[in-house]
Amino acid sequence: LRKKKKWSWLKAFFYIFVFLFLVIESFIVKGFFEKGSKDLDYIIILGAKVNKTTPSLSLQYRIEEAGNYLMENEGTVAILSGGQGDDEEISEAQCMYEQLTDMGIMAERLIMENKSTSTSENIKYSSKWIENKNCSIGIVTNNFHIFRAVGIAKKLGYKKAEGIAAKSVWWMQPKNMIRECLAIIKDVVVGNL
Repeated sequence: LRKKKKWSWLKAFFYIFVFLFLVIESFIVKGFFEKGSKDLDYIIILGAKVNKTTPSLSLQYRIEEAGNYLMENEGTVAILSGGQGDDEEISEAQCMYEQLTDMGIMAERLIMENKSTSTSENIKYSSKWIENKNCSIGIVTNNFHIFRAVGIAKKLGYKKAEGIAAKSVWWMQPKNMIRECLAIIKDVVVGNL
């Protein structure tokens, strides 16, 4: 009888976990289609891996999406947010700056935040340059990351935060979706969401 009871608890836990996983994944997928309103006050481009001085494919997609947005919305200022890892020769912010200026974006519209090492730090440290929390901001990141990044911004008090989804590396998407689900649970537990 005890064994049967234990098995019932394990089964119930499993079903709850699967249900929770599917709910979180549905929120993640919803973020895939966010493109941001026109003429946002700021966009924050979240950093990702730099291979020496070259952006990883994930970062390249973020830079391209941000560059397209900035070309179409000439009054928007971009905050390039990302520090320098041990195996990176330049900061992620510097890499984004070089790529965006090569695309023809004026340097005066680009602000570098080069200390952050996580999504919550990206948004927290970028707030130094944002006039007030009523400004409209777009968070530029890969599609699977939008829900969490915008949620963190809203938790930090940015009521007008929205996502600008860049595409993702397709062959990494299954791993990214699972990892992102776990990251959301962690951020809820630690109070970031």
